[in-house]
Amino acid sequence: MIRSIQRPQLNGLQRSSVATAVLLLLCSCQASLPPLKPDTSEGPITYMMSMRQNTSAGLDRLTTRFEVANREDTPDYRSWSDWWCPRYVRGTNPPPPDLQSLVRSYCEAHGGVHDRNKACITRTEPRTVLFYIGVFKSSGCEGTAVTARALVIEPKPGREHSPGYLAALRTAGYVPPDILAAEQAQGAAFEANRLRREMWLLTKRGTRVCKERKGFMFYGFVEDVLPDNSKVKISVNGTTNGLIPGGWQPETIWDQPQLWRVCD
Repeated sequence: MIRSIQRPQLNGLQRSSVATAVLLLLCSCQASLPPLKPDTSEGPITYMMSMRQNTSAGLDRLTTRFEVANREDTPDYRSWSDWWCPRYVRGTNPPPPDLQSLVRSYCEAHGGVHDRNKACITRTEPRTVLFYIGVFKSSGCEGTAVTARALVIEPKPGREHSPGYLAALRTAGYVPPDILAAEQAQGAAFEANRLRREMWLLTKRGTRVCKERKGFMFYGFVEDVLPDNSKVKISVNGTTNGLIPGGWQPETIWDQPQLWRVCD
């Protein structure tokens, strides 16, 4: 099982001290450490450990109270996970693009393609995952850098299709392309069937309709319909559980009926 990394909390004084120290380290490390280049002689875990060492701004080495990297060795696969503060980015940028680019290049150097599932798959057989490398945005660099969290899963030789390795990939969020396509097709068919059942109600005045927005399930009533049924006028009154986002007020809008559903 792949375990997540726990991060202790720092008090105000510790945060201030860490922030001051890392600013000095950023200045010195930014110019002195060259970007890491893919090395096909290194395995995925070794490569990511080298990337962590070569791209770290040093803050993670100062905050030694943080838990060390997590490693696992099973008959089917090895895994490694850790976090660090990359020297490439500061502030509130997205997950470090430099690191993502390096991971993609490393995968390509091994003859694979790094797909949206963060898996390095073979070019000829999409169900064969050479290894999994995920780099994610995390927290812990105290506002001075975007924290990078990495998870690497590599199969033992000849165990690319073993149950243990495939289970670890699924736990990490990987879905094989053909299964993902099938799930998407199933979801699209389900939605099409729903619209066939509900469209006459969604374009009928007085129908209570619902729509999820930003984690809230809003409800309203159909007040009017365009002649071609392309849009309906909906008075949005609130949410189904009574909780509403701050500043929201009841509103009347014109929207496409297929973007709503008949409330249960």
